[in-house]
Amino acid sequence: MTANPLPPPVAYAYYETTGPNAKKANAFVRPSTHREGWFRYENTFGEKDHGPRGRIAKKYLLFSLSMKLQGYQHKNSFSADPVFTVA
Repeated sequence: MTANPLPPPVAYAYYETTGPNAKKANAFVRPSTHREGWFRYENTFGEKDHGPRGRIAKKYLLFSLSMKLQGYQHKNSFSADPVFTVA
């Protein structure tokens, strides 16, 4: 029996540091497979959440801000929904 695949992300952000011990981090937002209009959030550090669009957007944008404050550089992102746009 195979697990149900996750739906494709509606938003994705990728960050990395530079130098010999460079680190990478990313976050994904996907549509919920359990509740219409809700989303699933997850990041590299194992943080996950499932909830309404506004709460997940806030978590996703706070992740982006946190990465920048920790010295990560924004390398790539995608958003199919303007509320999940990071720069």
